[in-house]
Amino acid sequence: MKRALLFLAVLALGLLTIAQTPNSFNYQAVVRGSDGKILQNSSVSFRFSILESSVTGSSVYVETQTTNTNQYGLVNLSIGEGNVVSGSMTNVDWAGEANFLKIDMDVNGGTAFTDMSTQQLVAVPYAMHANTVENSDNDVANEIQALTKTSNVITLSDGGGDVTLNDDDAANELQTLSVTGVNLTLSNGGGTVSIADNDNNASNEFQTLTKVGTNLTLSNGGGTVSIGDNDNNPTNEIQVLGSSATQITLSNGGGNVDKDDLNYWQKNSAGVHYDTFVGIGTSTPRSELVVASDSAILTIGNAGTTLNNPNSGILRFSEAVDNTAYDICGFQFNYNGGNNRLILESACGGGIDTMMTFVRSGNIGIGTYYPGYS
Repeated sequence: MKRALLFLAVLALGLLTIAQTPNSFNYQAVVRGSDGKILQNSSVSFRFSILESSVTGSSVYVETQTTNTNQYGLVNLSIGEGNVVSGSMTNVDWAGEANFLKIDMDVNGGTAFTDMSTQQLVAVPYAMHANTVENSDNDVANEIQALTKTSNVITLSDGGGDVTLNDDDAANELQTLSVTGVNLTLSNGGGTVSIADNDNNASNEFQTLTKVGTNLTLSNGGGTVSIGDNDNNPTNEIQVLGSSATQITLSNGGGNVDKDDLNYWQKNSAGVHYDTFVGIGTSTPRSELVVASDSAILTIGNAGTTLNNPNSGILRFSEAVDNTAYDICGFQFNYNGGNNRLILESACGGGIDTMMTFVRSGNIGIGTYYPGYS
């Protein structure tokens, strides 16, 4: 009995109206409880069924909707736009036999629906039947209209009318942008604007960068910045590379490194020299020149493949070795190339004195360069 009273309240205030949407129509109702009081701001669920032919006919369309009542208990729904359970609104035969609307509701907003009522849809929803009205002339060809343009007239066929454009001059639709001096102009009445700068002086657009002392300045109001170093002492910016007997140094705190042993050799226009002992085959020479090997060979001669070159081998012992003049002032062993002689000679004061000569023939001379006898 409680649910029946609820249904009567809904039915008494229910209102069916036509919707503007072709496949739906409006449903409005005020929901009251069995005590007659309005159910304000409550969630309720509806199930709408469209039945064919009678109140007990087959359903051709079923949907559900859940909504909230407002403060007056009012709900506004659009049947045809809910959650479809079965069927389709577009398949309802509005032009055929009578159709009935069956309403079920759950006052708790769930799916435990209770049958409220079934009513015949009398007149308003049948406006949907306009969707099935046939064309009066049954000629589909005249439903399509064509848009054409002749000169400055645009025409819509099949009585659609025509309109006239303002002008018929395509040339004036194009505009040209040009600049004259400081004026930028758009043709055909497009107007002119000035693109000049404030003082219209092109020469002041360029700035010059200069440095005076520790100040770096940009002209024409570009400002000045200081580029001085922390101690403002330009003398300590330059460093000098130096060398001692054992080290290479860089001034102003640049540090120093030890020389490699190879750096003791010095090169000049007279050749290469070393300031202390030289050892070949030993790292601890005890004389100016030491050759240390099980098969030590010291070769003095002419470079290359030329044989019998005069003075190709000289072992000289002499004083004043730094003297630029050719003066043995001591003695030398001299192998004289093509003459095949081994000569022991001594000279001082510019001359050469032969002490002993060993000739290829086997002759030996003392005091003569050309001994004729053995």
